[in-house]
Amino acid sequence: MKLDGKVAIVTGGAQGIGAAIATRLSEHGARVAIADLQTDGTLAEQLRSAGGVATTTFLDVADEASVVQAFDSVESELGPVDILVNNAGIGTPVALLVDTTTQDWERTFRINLTGSMMCTREAFRRMIPRGGGTVLNIASNVAKRGVPLRSAYTSSKWAMLGLTETAALEGAPHGIRVNALLPGNVQTPHLTEVVQMHADAEGKTFDEYTEMLKGLSPMGRYVELDEIADVALFLTSSDSSAMTGQSVNVTAGWIMH
Repeated sequence: MKLDGKVAIVTGGAQGIGAAIATRLSEHGARVAIADLQTDGTLAEQLRSAGGVATTTFLDVADEASVVQAFDSVESELGPVDILVNNAGIGTPVALLVDTTTQDWERTFRINLTGSMMCTREAFRRMIPRGGGTVLNIASNVAKRGVPLRSAYTSSKWAMLGLTETAALEGAPHGIRVNALLPGNVQTPHLTEVVQMHADAEGKTFDEYTEMLKGLSPMGRYVELDEIADVALFLTSSDSSAMTGQSVNVTAGWIMH
């Protein structure tokens, strides 16, 4: 298996894209820690029932002490971390820039960008002495385009690409690779929430806005969770050993640069 024996932390791994990635890594032999605010352990139990090694640990990526504690907990239970997937994030607020509060802006950056930085920093501190590791940042298709009503989210994801490239340069001498995966629209509870907010703001029905979004892709569809998980597996395995500092689009053709 591609990741046999590797220890992976997936932040925000309890549902949606994070859960799909955690599942795929487990299927390929990784010992997976689902690090999330949600700690009911359902997914970890499912992975163990399927023959994998998995655990759940509490993680608030916006809290520095919580990040350190989560890494300590995972390493004491599963062993040294080889793979970090920075997936935790929020997509709100949905508001015009002139209506976006400083509090909402700073909360978005604290979770999406600073949280990823703190997790990456903690991973580096542990990976450097061991001579290597892999970090995968889950950004977004909006990291390469502007989006009305989403200034905070879009800006935080653009900034994540800067973090990815800088960390890749700093990690390379230590055998650490850092890449970003940019999903298109994937049917998750998060997308459902955001689509409804956009539809309300723009005077459309949920179905009308959904069809509009699908029409923006040359393939005329959303991206499947399995399609994201497959690329995440590639980017965290030795199959992508010559890749670092890259931003990989998985958008059904919506973004091509």
